[in-house]
Amino acid sequence: MNNNSLSCTIVFESPFYKAIFEEHLNKAYSVATLTLGPSEPKIEDIYYFILFNWKKLNFYKTTSDSIIQHRKINPKRLQRVVKKQILQNKAVGTKAQNAIKKQHDEIKKVKRTNRRTDKLEQKEKKFQLTKKKRQQKHKGH
Repeated sequence: MNNNSLSCTIVFESPFYKAIFEEHLNKAYSVATLTLGPSEPKIEDIYYFILFNWKKLNFYKTTSDSIIQHRKINPKRLQRVVKKQILQNKAVGTKAQNAIKKQHDEIKKVKRTNRRTDKLEQKEKKFQLTKKKRQQKHKGH
């Protein structure tokens, strides 16, 4: 029994649209990606590419013991899943705003680690002071 299938998924990864081609041939699975550009691709352009430039794709091949079975998904459920994924992957703002946000997160992470080390140093200092006081108390006259 041959389970051969080919699928093409168009995704928007800011700032470009990408096409992901998945191919299942018997127990082999291969995948290739293609950057389409910043504007939404037309169906005709994708058909043209598949017809005339298919051999230019570099497929990454793996062997898979389990073959993925594609089953029919309820359209409303599919809409809910897509909406949920869009909300999770939504990058708010421009490229510059995203870069600033990333920088802010890195600074926040550094401050957090510095605060942690300072806290540990203070704790150690306090422990040494109490240790010194204890020794002074038991020293004798």
